[in-house]
Amino acid sequence: MTDLTLDVARKILDVALAKGIERKLKPLVVTILDARGCVKISAAQDGTSLLRSEIAHGKAYGALSLGMG
Repeated sequence: MTDLTLDVARKILDVALAKGIERKLKPLVVTILDARGCVKISAAQDGTSLLRSEIAHGKAYGALSLGMG
C-alpha cells in the first residue's frame, strides 16, 4: 500500500468539498485517514451541525476497516 502524503490528502479534501458545493449539499465535514486509521486531514465547512466531525471520522474508519477506499 502506498503512503498517503499530506499533499495528496489535501487534493482529495479539496475535490470532495468542491463536489459538495457543486451538488448543493448541506455543509460537509471531510475526514481522511491514513492506512493506520490516523487522521491525515479533516475540514468542516461553515454551518455544519454538532457531532458531524465524529460521524465523518466514524464513516472513514469503518470504510478503512472493511478494506474500502
